[in-house]
Order: sequence, then structure tokens, then C-alpha cells
Amino acid sequence: MQSANGSPAQRGGSGAGAAGEAAATIGTAESRRNDELLDLVTQESRLVTSRLSAENALLRSELDDMRRRNAKLGEALAAAQAALDRREERRAREEGPAREPVPDAPIESTVVDVNPELGMVVLDAGSRDGMRYGLALSVLRDRRRVGAVRVVDVRERIAGAVVEETARGEAPQTGDRAVLARPAGSRGK
Repeated sequence: MQSANGSPAQRGGSGAGAAGEAAATIGTAESRRNDELLDLVTQESRLVTSRLSAENALLRSELDDMRRRNAKLGEALAAAQAALDRREERRAREEGPAREPVPDAPIESTVVDVNPELGMVVLDAGSRDGMRYGLALSVLRDRRRVGAVRVVDVRERIAGAVVEETARGEAPQTGDRAVLARPAGSRGK
């Protein structure tokens, strides 16, 4: 006997079809929502990437500018140092024979840090050890002269010096000794 609504298999089949259509509609709506979210994330990602790219370009430009400024300051420092050296040489010629170093000046110190980019070294002697601004020092490694530095910053226990000269293929390194440079004309004494 068949009911007016059809066989139980037919009712289940048409009910399953309606449920399938509803699930497909829900699935399609979910898929659209996922697509919209993916589009939003993609747009946000592009926006962030664009902002980071612009910020990176700005930072690179600032870095290049700082490097140019650092180079100009290095050149200005070298020019000022050269002028000071010429003035000191002229004064030394006018004063006559070179004087012995001041007894309170350190006889020796050690290079404790090196910054090759800035051409600077840090020495383990400071103002309490007699280190003074402008003091010229020779840098030695195993009794071999590898460079010359001039003190440009003095603290209580350490001093900073600019590298003025290096031997061919050599540069000051941590552990090198920095000793008082002999005044001109004092070799052989």
C-alpha cells in the first residue's frame, strides 16, 4: 500500500535532496565568506608589504645619508688632525729639540677593542693613568710596529684613539700594545 506522499524511500530521497540543497547553499555561503576573508587577508598583506617596502626604502636612504655624513665627518676630522699636526710640527721646530714625555704619561697600554669601520681603538688606560687628549701612540704587535693612533677621547679608566696610520697589510687588533710614540728627532737616544 502506497501512501499519498509516496513510498518511504521516495520521501527519504526527496528529504535528502532538500537537505543536500540546503547543505550546498550553506556550503556555498561559507565558501563565499571564506573567499571574502581570503581577499581581505590578501589585501591587508599587500598593504602591509607596501608599507614595509616604503619604510625599508626610507631606512635605506637614511642609512646611506648617515654613511655619507660619517664619511664627511671622518674627512673633516682627518683634515683637522692634519692641521693640528702641522701646527704641532711648526711649534716643535720653533721650540727647538723635542722634550721628553711628561713623566705621568702612560708608558704602555693595551688595545682592548677595535672598530675598523670608524677607524678607532679603545685602550685600557685612562685619565687616572695619565692618558691625555692628543697623545700620539705607536701600536706594536710582537715588537713590530703595526700602526699609529692619537687619543681623541679620555675617560677615567679607558681612552679612545683614532687610527692615523697602519703598516702595509696590518691593522691594530685587540691585544696589541700601544706605547708612547717617540718624539721626532729622539730616535737613537
